[in-house]
Amino acid sequence: MQDILTRKINVNRLRTRDDRLSFAAELLSRELPKVAPQKKGGKQEGKQQGQKKSQPSPKRATLVPKNLKLAISRTRIARIYEELRNLDLRKFTNAAAVLLRVFVEMSVDEYAAQKGLSLRGKKGNRDFKLRKKVITVADYMRDNDLRNRSQLHGIRAIANNREHVLSVESWHAYVHNQHYSPIHSELVITWDNIQPFIEEIWKQ
Repeated sequence: MQDILTRKINVNRLRTRDDRLSFAAELLSRELPKVAPQKKGGKQEGKQQGQKKSQPSPKRATLVPKNLKLAISRTRIARIYEELRNLDLRKFTNAAAVLLRVFVEMSVDEYAAQKGLSLRGKKGNRDFKLRKKVITVADYMRDNDLRNRSQLHGIRAIANNREHVLSVESWHAYVHNQHYSPIHSELVITWDNIQPFIEEIWKQ
């Protein structure tokens, strides 16, 4: 992800789905730097009066909970999922944000293919955008009583509310907008909201 931040890779190279998948594959082929364990420090003393309290950090350091194991049959998607389970969000926030978007789109595409769902427009010559793909699959789950309204609320909110900070539009901005940066806590909340949807996709 430093390649994007240092402009070694132009965001224009990530505009199409194939570009994003190729970039994800390149990320997966690289060896992650080893992160040294942090030493436990003592309590901070002598805080000045009026000093702002720091925002509480999320309880987990990875996007996906460590104890959540999905039986993903597609090797490439499984590798991306493992990256998301192990990447330290505190250090690789941008990489996790981009991989999250890739993972969701590839998962939705695979599910639709397995269920025979069309993700193309009426003329059949153009793929749906990610937002429409997500809604199509969520509708299928609802209509077939696979997930209830409450379980699908998170993914629907992300798909339907374009102005929300956790929306699909934000996922696009992680890739295309150099002025928009993902936030650790927001990524964790995003995953928690869409987890029932993802679990149903990869349910055996």
